[in-house]
Amino acid sequence: MLNTTTRITSKNYTLMKSIPMNLLKTSFLLMSLVFILSLNSCDKDCGEPNSFNDPVYFQYDAQNFAWGIYHVGWFIDKNGDFRSYDLPANWNEPDSLGYISKSDLESNLGKADSIIYHISIPELQNQVALINDVDDDKFSAIENVGADIGTVELFCYKWDEGHNAYKRIRLVTGGDFKQENLDPEAKELAAWLIALGEESGSFYWY
Repeated sequence: MLNTTTRITSKNYTLMKSIPMNLLKTSFLLMSLVFILSLNSCDKDCGEPNSFNDPVYFQYDAQNFAWGIYHVGWFIDKNGDFRSYDLPANWNEPDSLGYISKSDLESNLGKADSIIYHISIPELQNQVALINDVDDDKFSAIENVGADIGTVELFCYKWDEGHNAYKRIRLVTGGDFKQENLDPEAKELAAWLIALGEESGSFYWY
């Protein structure tokens, strides 16, 4: 009788020991499954988000050919510097879809050889975080408001892994014609850049 009791107790003990181990194994498998699914899931932000090592994040560009050649503007680079250009030679424009290679963008940045203003890295990071949510599929109607004023535009740059290039996304246009990107993040970025232009004295929006 004593031996039987001992055997039953031993089995129960073994069973009790096996339960926590089984739970641990199950938990590990579930955690692994969740991790794998998270790697495979993708939403609007998926792709290759801006890494904060990109050469350029934002651009102001003004052109007017009514009374000669006028082309000025600036980039905001990863250091928060406003790097300006004035009648740059051999300028690289994006293609018809807005894509520009990294080498061409860096070439343009190299022609912006004057630092005219600076913002803090935390402020820049806050705005760069919005870029991945910016779309360019819906714009307001074009409004003709003048003549011989020229064109002023604000852009942001987003890396596109599929094209192995940067996508220049127009945020807003002013000057002879007015038009705005209706994406909420685009509106927020445009308002921020316009305020910075006036704060820095580099432009006043019209």
